[in-house]
Amino acid sequence: MNTEMQPIRSLAMRSVASLFAKWYCFWGLAGGIMFLSQNAGRLNVPLGFYIPFVNWNLNFSVARAPTFPGEIVQAMFFVVFCAATGWVSGLVTAFAYNLISKHSGFQLRGSIESQPFSES
Repeated sequence: MNTEMQPIRSLAMRSVASLFAKWYCFWGLAGGIMFLSQNAGRLNVPLGFYIPFVNWNLNFSVARAPTFPGEIVQAMFFVVFCAATGWVSGLVTAFAYNLISKHSGFQLRGSIESQPFSES
């Protein structure tokens, strides 16, 4: 196997967006569980993007639902909005990297372990 370091010229935007969405969804699920376990009066739901040095988002502040099924629905929407925020964040991050890499020549280096395909 060849694991030589190569410059990373561009990132697949949808792949990075999907990865960020899964990461933010995980933390949104943790936040939803914390919301359900605490007696908070309001739930702040983010929508936008969070990347290093840049933060643009809208926060929707929603009063706590009066019933437990309503709280479950609020927590589910919280997770969905967190995943959407992660997807947008990943898309913006990949776009910014590709733009910077193309115009300034700045490139990170990485390696991929490739395995030969077996024809069976």
